[in-house]
Amino acid sequence: TYEDTLHVFNPSTRARDTFFTNQPLVVDAVFDPLRQTYWLATLNGLYFLKQDSGKWQLKRVEGIGDGNIMGIEMNGEKEIWMSGANGIQHYDISMNKVRTLLLSDGIQGLEFRLDASLAAKDGTLYFGGSNGITWFDPGDIKPTVALPETKIVRCLVNGTERPESQFSAL
Repeated sequence: TYEDTLHVFNPSTRARDTFFTNQPLVVDAVFDPLRQTYWLATLNGLYFLKQDSGKWQLKRVEGIGDGNIMGIEMNGEKEIWMSGANGIQHYDISMNKVRTLLLSDGIQGLEFRLDASLAAKDGTLYFGGSNGITWFDPGDIKPTVALPETKIVRCLVNGTERPESQFSAL
């Protein structure tokens, strides 16, 4: 990336293959060998760069990233982890779902530093932020389960049904 232009360099021809103008600054990137895709962390969210029918396609992934992705790492074949100005986001590529880790999840703070991330060989992910380092094994992060809403639909007291008006405030 140079200013607002993304250049794609072809190492076999040793020449610039394609360029995209008026694009956000790429601050970090990972390559996804399964999808032959580059995932780009930018100050304007998550983008992917992929060759399709011999042409490079650059697209923003809508709804992912709050506009300030500071670091990006891949975990396995279907997960991307991003740090930013509002916590750490987990993007499940195959499900197209995102989850945000916040202070209540045990991260060091909400603000992370530019390009301060690492995926270690043992699978541990490290993200550096304003209050230190957050590290975890992504396999230890369990999905948040939404509890169903509880609703009382019938109330019996000593075998006698009570009208809803008497228990709806419960």
